[in-house]
Amino acid sequence: MISGGHKVCVSSAPILSDEEQLTASIKLSDKGDLEGDDNLFRREFYMTGDGNCALYSMGTTHTDTKNLFLANSNDIVVRNLAHLEIVDEFKELPQQMKVKQNYITLKEDLDRVNLCLQNTPRNPANHVLRQNLLTEQTHIRARIAAYAKQKETYEDYVNYSLVNGHYMLFREDVGGSRETYFIDALAHLLNKNLIIWSQINPLNGFEILTKRPGNLTQHNNRLIRSHQFFKSGGNGTLEIIHRGDHYNRVVSTNNPESLRKAVQDEETSIRRIMTYLKAEQIADDTHQKQAQLIAAQKKKAEDDTRQKQTQLLADQKKKTEVDARQKQAQLLTTQKKKAEDDAHQKQAQLIAAQKKKAEDDAHQKQTQILAATQKAKAVAAQKARAVAAQKARAVAAQKAKAAADQKAKAVAAQKARAVAAQKAKAVAAQKARAVAAQKARAVAAQKARAVAAQKARAVAAQKARAVAAQKAKVVA
Repeated sequence: MISGGHKVCVSSAPILSDEEQLTASIKLSDKGDLEGDDNLFRREFYMTGDGNCALYSMGTTHTDTKNLFLANSNDIVVRNLAHLEIVDEFKELPQQMKVKQNYITLKEDLDRVNLCLQNTPRNPANHVLRQNLLTEQTHIRARIAAYAKQKETYEDYVNYSLVNGHYMLFREDVGGSRETYFIDALAHLLNKNLIIWSQINPLNGFEILTKRPGNLTQHNNRLIRSHQFFKSGGNGTLEIIHRGDHYNRVVSTNNPESLRKAVQDEETSIRRIMTYLKAEQIADDTHQKQAQLIAAQKKKAEDDTRQKQTQLLADQKKKTEVDARQKQAQLLTTQKKKAEDDAHQKQAQLIAAQKKKAEDDAHQKQTQILAATQKAKAVAAQKARAVAAQKARAVAAQKAKAAADQKAKAVAAQKARAVAAQKAKAVAAQKARAVAAQKARAVAAQKARAVAAQKARAVAAQKARAVAAQKAKVVA
């Protein structure tokens, strides 16, 4: 994550000693061109370093940018382009966002799982636990990303973070990855592509130069792309250079129209910074006069204080002498009074001691009598408790015996009922078997009679057929 923007980008010395010389030193467009990684040359134009330099470099202002962002807060594409900046800045968000409950909940959940991971050592025994914690951490980060895409969050960030003078951030393109921030969302809304350049020194391990060299050579005038954003159907490309905490505009030397516009904007930026420096000079002069006035007032106050201290010391010395004499007289009076008081006190103590001894003796005798009385009462009470306990045990034993007799009778009665029930069941079963046998004999007799009748009918029928056949033969 890279930042840009600061309060003043030029040295304040010599301030206004030679306005034309200072203006010339601020101007960059006449100091030599820079060569991009596409072998095309680009010219750098100074943009006022008041914190809005990235916006000036892109041809806009803070007010216009804020209005443009808020006017498009319903556009999910814009919020998606910008949200990662909120995710990366999650712990550094403005206080107005941190006091809202949705932020508080996410922050507490993230801190909790991060603390658990810190306190869970990496070893085979904790592998499953750590995997679960990492999964939970991923889910929380997904919730943070969803929070960052919300309209309310987007608008809060624009209102409370992207304030006047707030530097713009971008993510360096690493390994082909191109992540987007609010600066890319701004390019999208301006319908432009965006390239952010950095100046390098190829002779020193491609060191990125955060300050422009005073003298450009073929070795220190090279540019590389730190970040780029492409808008589908975009109308041209905005090119800016990032220098540590500041942005300037760069324009291809073969683009005359953009060069003319950049010259105008550079002049505006220089006038703006000169106005700022003049105001700063006036403020410094005013501050110096105020400092002198304060110094004079301080000296007068110190003189008055010393005079008052001298008078105070004299008054204190005189008062000390008077107080000493007064204290000495008071001390003599006090000592005399103390001696008298001590004598009275000793006499009173002696009388009190004698009185107390007599009272103690009387109290001791009374205590002894009371103790003897209490002891006698205790013995009597103990005997009474023993008699009561013996009676209670006798009553309890009698009740226990009665209960045991009653229980024995109940058990005997229960056994008698069980025997009677068993006998009744046996008699009932015997009767049931007798009835069943009788029924079986009756059925068998009935079946035998039916069989005999059937046989008789068969014999009669056979005889009838034989008689009929004989008669038929006779007739024939």
